[in-house]
Amino acid sequence: MTSLAQSETSRARSGWCAADATSDVRAPSASGAAGTIVPLHVDRTDPCFFDHPLDHIPGMLLVTALLDVLRVDVRRHADAGLNRLRISLAFDRICELGEPVLLHSEPAPDEQGPAWLMSAEQEDHTVCRAAVSLARTATAASTPTAATTPTVGPATATAATPGGTGTGPAPATAFAPEHGAAPVLYPTPHPTGQPPADHARPADAALVHRHHPENVLLGPSLRSEQAAVLVPPPGHRLHGGPEGLHTPAALIESARQMATLLGHAAHGRDPDAQMLWLTLEADVPTDLPTSVPLALRWEFAPARGARAPYPLALLHAVTGERLGRIEIAVHTLSRTRYLQRRAAQ
Repeated sequence: MTSLAQSETSRARSGWCAADATSDVRAPSASGAAGTIVPLHVDRTDPCFFDHPLDHIPGMLLVTALLDVLRVDVRRHADAGLNRLRISLAFDRICELGEPVLLHSEPAPDEQGPAWLMSAEQEDHTVCRAAVSLARTATAASTPTAATTPTVGPATATAATPGGTGTGPAPATAFAPEHGAAPVLYPTPHPTGQPPADHARPADAALVHRHHPENVLLGPSLRSEQAAVLVPPPGHRLHGGPEGLHTPAALIESARQMATLLGHAAHGRDPDAQMLWLTLEADVPTDLPTSVPLALRWEFAPARGARAPYPLALLHAVTGERLGRIEIAVHTLSRTRYLQRRAAQ
């Protein structure tokens, strides 16, 4: 397979993958017009993806690895002005430790730009599948239109609730927790024209299921529907490298942590509850400098029993301008129920 060193020019322009590939580009792979197959490299000592003991390969490792595979594929499009990533991904089963995983990628037709159909395969089973595309917009700050990437969803997953797309600065929205006080309106822009004082302060690590402080990529929500997006420190696997850009992988991880926090704070999930990732829908810019402060705002959607969609708007933290959207759906199990399910597999 082509060395990632040959795609550095593309990375400098797009900057949309993690600094270090999670796919094992040192191993043999099949590549050609029909697509690419790459083995997944799993390092259980990695403090980013294995922040705490796990009995499975984490979903964020699979998402980041699929994006790393495309870092090679998109080098042909480095001069095409591609500055939006759109991904629709579904998890079909838990990815087990100790078994080989192959990442598949093949080109897919798309009128707006290059696109791929991707999957992670383990022991003749599909672990997750995704449709990914790159879009051309005039500037990274352009308001995103509805994604045209084909939706991928597991047959057992409840369809995620879509949020609005809107134009210009997003309006104030209501936060409606299932427990506690009545809904309160929180205006999106900050009246001082500056990020809030706690913008760089991390959220409670326990509420986002992280152990290492450097892996917390979300600020505290303080019972509002909005939280700051934190930039990974230099050397972190999701850091944008010398280009100094917000990477899609880091933005998705911030959104995953926001969904986890909301599961506890808004939906009353137990502290030791296990949240199984069902689907991911994202439309995010790929060329935003980390000097641009970002925030995630929950566009309220009710839980349906153990399942809940978390639609999140990606905003400029000062102006409130809408820059993208990420939606994560999860199925929550009690710790006891999760262990029973795993023992039965």
